[in-house]
Amino acid sequence: MLAIETCLQVRSLFGLALRPIQGFARSLFRLIQLDLPVSDFLRCRVGRKV
Repeated sequence: MLAIETCLQVRSLFGLALRPIQGFARSLFRLIQLDLPVSDFLRCRVGRKV
């Protein structure tokens, strides 16, 4: 849940798409040695109306 909230906050702050946010979050969590899973790009889009 924390990873998803962080991704959404960074997305709104920088106006990025979900795929770059996914890579950013993985890199950030790895850098600070935090073992949190980052949702897959396609899973984030499930249920989203296009």
